[in-house]
Amino acid sequence: MSGRRLIAKTLALAGAVLLMWSVPADAVDDDIRAYEERIFRNFAGGDYYALYDSIEAMVLRFPDAPESALYFTDLITLADLHGFARVDGVLARIMAGLDTGNAPNANLYRLSILIARERLASRFSPLKAIEHAKLLHPVRYWMVSGPYHKFGAADLEYAFLPEIASLEKGNDARWKRVVADEKTGDIDFRRILYPERGVAYATTTLSPGGPVRLRVYSPCAYRLLINGREAVANIDAGIRRSVRVIEAKAKENITIVVKLYADDEWRFRLIVTDMNDKPVPVKASSDRPATGTCEFREVLDFPHDLLVGRLHGGAPGASFHLGSYFRERDSREAIEYFRKGKSFEDSHPSLYFLAESLLESAGNDKSSAEYVEAAGIYQELCEADASFIPAQHRRLQILERRRAMAERSIPWRRACCPSRWVA
Repeated sequence: MSGRRLIAKTLALAGAVLLMWSVPADAVDDDIRAYEERIFRNFAGGDYYALYDSIEAMVLRFPDAPESALYFTDLITLADLHGFARVDGVLARIMAGLDTGNAPNANLYRLSILIARERLASRFSPLKAIEHAKLLHPVRYWMVSGPYHKFGAADLEYAFLPEIASLEKGNDARWKRVVADEKTGDIDFRRILYPERGVAYATTTLSPGGPVRLRVYSPCAYRLLINGREAVANIDAGIRRSVRVIEAKAKENITIVVKLYADDEWRFRLIVTDMNDKPVPVKASSDRPATGTCEFREVLDFPHDLLVGRLHGGAPGASFHLGSYFRERDSREAIEYFRKGKSFEDSHPSLYFLAESLLESAGNDKSSAEYVEAAGIYQELCEADASFIPAQHRRLQILERRRAMAERSIPWRRACCPSRWVA
């Protein structure tokens, strides 16, 4: 998902370069907007080597800028151009700079870059990826139960036995101890449960010794409970993101229950950080539920609040950047901000990204309102600017799909109306 999203962003910005705000040439060293303009110009020219160079120059020059936080993963997308060593070296240089400086949110940047380096290494150097994963200290000891299936996608709403029976009745709820994948720290139900449908439960009890942030990474729909109370409902009918962050403070221990629905994937990973966003190893027990209370709330990582402040202050590009922030998290919330950007930020390519987000939301449903609206936007962009290659490409894809569907329907139409097909 993330690779396709970033490649789409790479292509999309190419058509927007002429719409970007202008920045004096002599401001290149001081104004991040000039660096972004150079990136967009290289997008438009189709020079992906220069594109990589311009992104690299911006993140090295402004490593702690909120805009740079939206570009780290683009380096990974373009890693094939210059290879693993260069890209990993750039990310390592940024981390080293953060270690010697006093940048606010430095730990969060380190965390983001460490996860980016892990993803990069998983493609080129699996042993390095394992080293990075260990530094994240993912929670490894769990008990799992399942699968349970009764209503399809509505299984997430139904309370199966693990939500009713206590852990002491483990035999009744079919709990079993498992250890997360030693390479990634994931709990992947496809590797440990069968059949691969319905929902499965995973639970663990943490002893953090103070307030912490619980970071759940998953492409799936799920519900997360803390000490018996629901903390997150990561579902399509509400808010769904690939990363959720919950601040938790308990008098004693924290018992987490994750109820995960099987879709294209069926996995999650839990990373615990302190309140300064530094990953910390936490003692975990898979069979000792907490009995005390726990205060918790969900938070959004930097630069969300800063971008919201910019939006309220009327800063150019705020809606576009907020849309990009949520799109990085695979959230439909991006649609709202790109739609705002389409109306109020003519200098940003929000219209194209609105179409991209609608298309992703539609998935394989070609009859959905999102798909139809996206197709209309691509058509509008193509008519407004025939040189807008990303929109032309998407439009061609849609036409090819329609043609393929029409060709597949010919045998059916011949069978239903043979007289119309007589030569």
